[in-house]
Amino acid sequence: MRVTISGKHMETGEALKEHIESHLQASVSKYFENAIDATVVFSKREHFFHCHITVNEGVKDGIIITAEDEKPDVYTAFNSALDKAEKQLRRYKRKLKDRSQRVSLGEISAKKVAES
Repeated sequence: MRVTISGKHMETGEALKEHIESHLQASVSKYFENAIDATVVFSKREHFFHCHITVNEGVKDGIIITAEDEKPDVYTAFNSALDKAEKQLRRYKRKLKDRSQRVSLGEISAKKVAES
């Protein structure tokens, strides 16, 4: 997965980039191993750091996850936004799993006919 990290009106250091890449890779790969790319944008607003995360899941009809948060520390802003993105990924994967395990009414009636 390609990770793009940028900052508006601020510098992102190497330690922050390593923290972002390792945590983002771990969180996204837990739910989707074929994610194409992720973008993390930081901006400074008064005394707060704003973090915006976008993850492209990589499937044709898939979704694009976006999450953002604002905290006084850049690391906590990222971690909080990542928690929100991870929650969305978890819900989306559960939705796909539930959809694939659904049984149609035709299959149910065919089973009843076969049993009787």
